[in-house]
Amino acid sequence: MPRLDNVLSVLWLLNTGAKMTAEQMADKLEISVRTVYRYIDALCASGAPIVSEPGHGGGFRLLPSFDDGVPLFFDRTELKAMFHSLLWTRQADYPYADSLQSALRKIDHRLQEAEREELKRQTSAIDAIPHMSRSSVGPVLKRLEQAVTERQTVSIRYAKSERGETSERLVNPYGLLFRLNAWYLAAYCHLRQAERIFRVDRVREAEFTGETFERPERYSVREAYLRSVPEPETEGAPVTVILRSGNESILDQICNQWFLRKYVAERADREARFSLPQETMMKYMPYLLLSFGQGVRVVEPASLRKALSELARDLAAFYESAELP
Repeated sequence: MPRLDNVLSVLWLLNTGAKMTAEQMADKLEISVRTVYRYIDALCASGAPIVSEPGHGGGFRLLPSFDDGVPLFFDRTELKAMFHSLLWTRQADYPYADSLQSALRKIDHRLQEAEREELKRQTSAIDAIPHMSRSSVGPVLKRLEQAVTERQTVSIRYAKSERGETSERLVNPYGLLFRLNAWYLAAYCHLRQAERIFRVDRVREAEFTGETFERPERYSVREAYLRSVPEPETEGAPVTVILRSGNESILDQICNQWFLRKYVAERADREARFSLPQETMMKYMPYLLLSFGQGVRVVEPASLRKALSELARDLAAFYESAELP
């Protein structure tokens, strides 16, 4: 075992409240008595309130004040990872970001001045800009997370579109998923009598009903989200779509679109191949590809290139018109 793990093992043995001799701890951890004494010295130096009682029936024990001042055992990389994680939680509108910040503040207070300065230096090179949004989903997200954890049925007011009218839904929340700057709720909808995926930013209210439910065994929110990709009414023969780009990130963005992910056949260097129904291709891909401009090229099929060309011409004619709405 690594040394730090053994030091912590000694601490947790004493934290059970039992008085233990060095010989007893050495036997349990399969290390030497001399090593146990060395670890206890290290723990005392870090601030752990360990007292020694000599003589028959004596041994080592922790004072009750240990719970109020647990020493820190994080290396620099672990501390840096925790402080950086606060950036991502803020960006994702995570409902417990304030709690995380409070925990990190407690850690910061326990650091020596030199350690604090080094951590500041280590963490100053990374930052994140929060996703722009008209309102925070934090309060609703926090309530939904509680409902997921406690298996509570909730009544929500949900809008199918950003500015659409809301409708009342009774749902059993199964889980939450964050993807591409948006939170999604996987839940059983009592109205539809089926599982549905809801965008959390369109949930206007969420109220507990007092009813509970059982979540399906081995449930995966990720798999539920991928299953939510709508199937076209008529699949038909699959069409091969080949896209090329000198910008790998553009191809990555296209391949990770929720409606295309399951149709990715091959992802090679500067190229992506899809095998998908004609109807799905024509319904979604022209609008998606147009947003990347000249950053991506359609190699085939010709029908998709034609659809893109026509869409671009229609858009140009719209903006060249003198009678804009």
